[in-house]
Amino acid sequence: MDKADAGLSDELIEVLRQYYYMKIPLGLENFMQGEMKVLSYIHYTAGGGEIATGDIVSALDMTGGRVAGILRSLEKKGFISRRTDENDRRRIMVSPTYAGSDYVKTAEIINELDKIPAIELNISCPNVKQGGMAFGVSAKGASEVVKAVRAAYKKTLIVKLSPNVTDITEIARAAEESGADSVSLINTLLGMAIDAERKRPILSTVTGGMSGAAVKPIALRMVWQVAKAVNIPVIGLGGIMNWKDAVEFMLAGASAIQIGTANFIDPAVTIKVEDGINNYLERHGCKSVKEIIGALEV
Repeated sequence: MDKADAGLSDELIEVLRQYYYMKIPLGLENFMQGEMKVLSYIHYTAGGGEIATGDIVSALDMTGGRVAGILRSLEKKGFISRRTDENDRRRIMVSPTYAGSDYVKTAEIINELDKIPAIELNISCPNVKQGGMAFGVSAKGASEVVKAVRAAYKKTLIVKLSPNVTDITEIARAAEESGADSVSLINTLLGMAIDAERKRPILSTVTGGMSGAAVKPIALRMVWQVAKAVNIPVIGLGGIMNWKDAVEFMLAGASAIQIGTANFIDPAVTIKVEDGINNYLERHGCKSVKEIIGALEV
């Protein structure tokens, strides 16, 4: 069966379209106002390290009482740990826990929310001190966490892959065999920044993810390789700055694309990319975007 014609591709594109047009307001909004909003901030915005409760209150514009209640619940579920600051007994420091069970517990929560039809399982984040990318750099590790989440989550499961591996197709196949409905790639490349005057790393995690236009050639190559290696839809991302970049990813085999960094430069970029793709299809006599997916002639 032609992968571009797979029924799941239509389902996947519709899921992404719903997110794009913000047609999942109620369940997502209510969910993100609570535990997941706080947990996401601790894990990602705060860099995965320790953070004071007061900083969470300020950053998320929540009352102290609400944050305290959410943190108690998250600690009880095993998502975070809390301790009293030794230098200031009034400060409570919060840190995330890292284990495959975190993914499973989160998936179980989201599975019960009928307004969220899919999740992207990020097993490849380089911006945390432990966990994260550790799962995504070996076929065995990827397989274990995907299988565990698949058992807990019954809707569309997208697995985000790391480029910081020797053979990304091996990881992609492991994700597919373990129950992934789709894979997305690439996540950021592992990089580092140093403050020469202070002789210290700029990032609190020492190393971190590099994204943007510079990673596009690597992303294109990996999407092309993975699209040939698996039988599930591939979502392409990494350095997409305009419609031409998006078309290139589709020609390489991506059934859909994601745009990240470019949104910070031009908040309207997604609209421009959509218009550009439609114009390209018209100029090339294509009735459907499916006609260009994997159409690269090598």
